Amino acid sequence: MVSFDMVSLFTCNPTSEAVEAVRKCLMEDATWRTEPTSHPDQICTLLDLCLSTTYFHYNGSFYHQKHGCAMGSRIPIVANIYMEEAEQKALTSFSGTHTKPLDRGM
Repeated sequence: MVSFDMVSLFTCNPTSEAVEAVRKCLMEDATWRTEPTSHPDQICTLLDLCLSTTYFHYNGSFYHQKHGCAMGSRIPIVANIYMEEAEQKALTSFSGTHTKPLDRGM
């Protein structure tokens, strides 16, 4: 049994690594090559813009969030893709004495 406890999933999610995880996911999907859509690099540029221009208003002042994704982000799948990537890295780098966990294709 393995438990990956993530505290503050959105705000602890490093945006540059999350964008790279999304890029990898998009590059592995061949759909963009056959359908008239944007290239993964263009999508990731727009995604980085959305994730890095996070401003909010609190108590009469405006603030810029310097790290992580905003809570209530309109792009929640980014956190999911980033966590899948982090989980895969953890599982592939496992060097314990027990057998590796089964890949159930989730």
